[in-house]
Amino acid sequence: MAQQIVVKNRQQIAAEAEDALGYAALHGDPDPQGTGVSHFCKRTGYTLHSVGFDSAGHAQTWVFSRNH
Repeated sequence: MAQQIVVKNRQQIAAEAEDALGYAALHGDPDPQGTGVSHFCKRTGYTLHSVGFDSAGHAQTWVFSRNH
């Protein structure tokens, strides 16, 4: 059974990106994986399942899933 997390908050994804860059700077990582989505996946073990967009074409909802 797959578990899912839905993130409906652009600020959370932006915070993940900031966290990724801070982590990279601290550890001297030359490839910081600076997007919030990739850092969230690395940190939680979930993978990106789908992205929902608003009418203007901006990403608005991120669905992550993980198999157990």
